[in-house]
Amino acid sequence: MVVDDLDPNAAPDAPRPAAAPPAPPPRSVAAGDRDGWGDVVEALDEGVVVVDEASGTVAGVNAEARDVLGAVRVGAPAADLGLVEDAHGPGEIRTGDRVIRTRRVPLPRGRSAWFVRDVSDDVRRIDAVLAERLRARFLADCAARLGVLLHPDRTAAVAVGLAVPALADLAVLVTRGRRGRVRWWRAEVCPRPGEGRAVVEHGESRASALPAALRDLIGAAAPVPVRDADAPALLDGFLPAGRRAEDVVDAVAVALDSGGVAPAVLVLARYPDGRGAFDLEDWPTVDGFVQRCGLALAASATFAEQGRMAEAFRAHAAPPPLPDVPGVELGAALRHGQDLARVGGDFYQAWAEPNGGMLFAVGDVCGKGVPAAGLNALVRHTLSGLWRVERRPARLVHLLNDVIVEANENADTVRFVTGVVGRVTRGRGGLDVTLAGGGHVPPLVLRRDAAVEQLPLAGLAMGVTAGAEPVEHTVHLRPGETVVVVSDGVTEARGRGGEMFGTAHLPIELARCAGMPAAAVAERLEMLALAWAGGVPHDDVTVFVVQAPAARSARHLQSVTTDSSTDGGTDA
Repeated sequence: MVVDDLDPNAAPDAPRPAAAPPAPPPRSVAAGDRDGWGDVVEALDEGVVVVDEASGTVAGVNAEARDVLGAVRVGAPAADLGLVEDAHGPGEIRTGDRVIRTRRVPLPRGRSAWFVRDVSDDVRRIDAVLAERLRARFLADCAARLGVLLHPDRTAAVAVGLAVPALADLAVLVTRGRRGRVRWWRAEVCPRPGEGRAVVEHGESRASALPAALRDLIGAAAPVPVRDADAPALLDGFLPAGRRAEDVVDAVAVALDSGGVAPAVLVLARYPDGRGAFDLEDWPTVDGFVQRCGLALAASATFAEQGRMAEAFRAHAAPPPLPDVPGVELGAALRHGQDLARVGGDFYQAWAEPNGGMLFAVGDVCGKGVPAAGLNALVRHTLSGLWRVERRPARLVHLLNDVIVEANENADTVRFVTGVVGRVTRGRGGLDVTLAGGGHVPPLVLRRDAAVEQLPLAGLAMGVTAGAEPVEHTVHLRPGETVVVVSDGVTEARGRGGEMFGTAHLPIELARCAGMPAAAVAERLEMLALAWAGGVPHDDVTVFVVQAPAARSARHLQSVTTDSSTDGGTDA
């Protein structure tokens, strides 16, 4: 029997208990030599630094940590590494253009492991994506705000306001003016934050006073940026009050590509306390902004020019005053339809003959806007010349038709004109009215007994085919009787439910005008058509009235009063 030396209380000859195996050491980075953990830690693509919290020194470090943090040795003070911890997530160390992300994990025995990773490339990629999104959002906002502007001055003011402070601290837009002048708009960033948006100012100056670089850029074919070694030279004469040349750290001038419609140049400048000089990363945004400004200026300038042309057309197309013809009463009304240019295709005109008679023309040019006004002018000028050598209505319609057909041969779009040409002469105690038409609404005759007749004028619209031979029709008007010519804007006026005023309503309403003077008849029919269309006609409304004057008697005046009362009761 053997007595165990380690257990004096053991019974003799008792079997010896087996010895318990030793407990394995705790696995940690510091004990990286055991079971191959050191090799695992060395192979990680993330840096690991083990810190002894009690001594504040480095207890272990792998190869990746040395690559990320530089020369790190075991036993060195951990504070020298600049490791940071964020309570809400990983910490970051920024040194120059490098970004190192850190993460701390507590370990047993008073130690902690710091995991470090160089995320500079990832951050740069994310920053690039975010910058591109911001750039796209900025340019989209610029396009949206500039695209709805139709006035060149407003467009220029908004453009410089958008450039500050997004692109520069100071923006100047210079456009070519008239008579050797230039117009400019300037926006400057507010000197103190929270004071509001950039202040926009504008003015004029002599083109000869511009810096040489800007004179060369206005109207340049391509938007190539110009940078002057002396940046303030680009802003000579445009610096705001209180600013000096030394306040400008960099400036760039770019011609706006407007296709020659609105020559302009944009100058962007930065101050030293801002973002510094322009670099290559700024150019994509500047280039996109310049393109949108050029397009917006071109569009607004084109719209303004079209507006001026339309206004000139409108003024020229306005019907002249009706002539004073003895023995003839005339009335007319013309209301242009719903058109932005306010230029329509309807027209009327009258010419007094030296012998006491007169000629008149009422027409409707197909289409609306400036193209219709152009053909309108051609027709009116042609008739103004023809009536001096030709007085027969059918012959005038024939000649006018050939002129329009010839004009269509050289045009991209075939256009035509409907119309009525008439000649008025005195005879048999009243008026003889000879009419010829081309595709127009048939004229109506209002007799003294309120009967309404429709004249059977036939013929094609003028401009459809050459050699048309219209047929004349002559009607005799006794005193107080009237001939009325309207355009299709009256008969085709649409009311509620799309119902047209039509040729059915027109005779009924015209009959109620019996006894009214010519001007009152024209005004009433115009008002009825407008009221039927809800006050906003979709087409031009034209009414032309020729009347044989009634005898000025008490009976005539009474009939006008009676008809007006009856008419007023009908409207009510």
